Amino acid sequence: MNLTENLEKYCQEYYPLHMPGHKRRIDPTGGFLPVDIDTTEVTGVDDLHNATGILKEAQDRTAALYSSKALRYLVGGSTLGVLASIYAVAGRNGEIIASRGCHKSVWHAAELLNLKVDYLLPPMIPGYEVFGSIRPEDVEKSIKVHPDARAVVITSPTYEGILSDIRPIAAICHRAGIPLIVDEAHGAHLIGRFRGDGGFWPEGAVSCGADLVIQSAHKTLPSLTQTAWLHINGNLADPGIVDHALDIFETSSPSYPLMASLDAATGLLTERGDRLFKEWQQMLVRFYKETAGLESLEILNAPQNRGKIAGFAYSVDPGKIFISSRRAGLPARELAGVLRQHFGFETEMSVGYGTLAMTSLADDPDALAAFAEALLEIDDVVSFGDVTERRTKGKAGNEERGIERTAHGVNEFSFPACRLRITEAMEKETEEIPLSGAAGRIAGEIVMAYPPGVPLLLPGEMIDERMIRYIHALQNSGTEVWHRSRRHGEAGRGAIIVVKD
Repeated sequence: MNLTENLEKYCQEYYPLHMPGHKRRIDPTGGFLPVDIDTTEVTGVDDLHNATGILKEAQDRTAALYSSKALRYLVGGSTLGVLASIYAVAGRNGEIIASRGCHKSVWHAAELLNLKVDYLLPPMIPGYEVFGSIRPEDVEKSIKVHPDARAVVITSPTYEGILSDIRPIAAICHRAGIPLIVDEAHGAHLIGRFRGDGGFWPEGAVSCGADLVIQSAHKTLPSLTQTAWLHINGNLADPGIVDHALDIFETSSPSYPLMASLDAATGLLTERGDRLFKEWQQMLVRFYKETAGLESLEILNAPQNRGKIAGFAYSVDPGKIFISSRRAGLPARELAGVLRQHFGFETEMSVGYGTLAMTSLADDPDALAAFAEALLEIDDVVSFGDVTERRTKGKAGNEERGIERTAHGVNEFSFPACRLRITEAMEKETEEIPLSGAAGRIAGEIVMAYPPGVPLLLPGEMIDERMIRYIHALQNSGTEVWHRSRRHGEAGRGAIIVVKD
């Protein structure tokens, strides 16, 4: 019996003289909420924080799907898993080695725990403004230089689909006796048994020996938003301490509909995964074949571009479609706007000259084919600037599509120098000053484009003229840059919080 079936049976048999207040009788939306299976931790439906019954069985089913040693359901997204994992292995006032391209949750953990962070600096892939892979040799060197580090933390795949070579990185960490934490929020679909024809899908971190692997099931699998899971492997991470960390960071009232969606997704993949992944692969092969002729737009993950980025990316996720419009001089916000307004496609992200479209095994093949056609049409317009024979047959030109070829000068990103621990900078007295005059000052806040949620500046890092130009260029291209001094609307757009001299 899966979790959904268990909940349905339980809720039919017992009247709730307990939480939640809707009593499984009143749906305030009139039918959109699954109140009929929304219960709390009572006899018969187990307790996520001490799972011994149906929830333990559900988690074990998912662990078996991935062949992981143990697994925990998360109802607070991958952010929860990252916070708990770092807490479990690093503790307070410890030291970790982490990729500077990690999600903001890693830096929030460092702030909460007063961690000393030694950075691994991934290269920027030229022409794409996307972080490349973490090299195993850089991990090995960093561990030798920082022997007190208690863990290595990396992101693979990245938001844009770039993977690092996890197997040798894990081996390097294990020789040093420290665990490897992989934020694989965007790689829940990298399941060993579904790699596809010719290894179409890259290997995931669980298969490659990482110790703690956090995955957002909701990002690429058919599970509800906010659902994730945490894999525990090897002997370097104590499951008891991980569970204690989850007690700290996770709600004590986890949502049963969310957990039911995790178990249901597991059941779907167990029963129909081979067919679903094969169909997904066929969709993508068709998409990349149809878009191979793009001239001004470039797709980072396309097979024909693999050689160009090979020195910067160990592997790429073909399920992510990252479109660079730099060569076309078309800011990503404009490209995303055209796709939305004229073709009906809402993309995941648009930053600088990069637009990200995410696919999954739930996609409609016809929709993905139409997306390819939309890109080809836009590419024609920005490549030739006039109405070609192809577009005169019922297709619009520049003015009708609203496409403008402009260049806003987004510069290549470079990492700023670190001067203070994140916690130290956050606890110092700060002041708000104009960003234009912040060169030489130490940042007192996180500054980032969200998504993807990778900080441009961390508290404690030195602000230089190049960073100021980069932030201004992003803003001029229509990218929202988020930070505390931003406030609402336009207020604070040109300000930044810095450590007071």
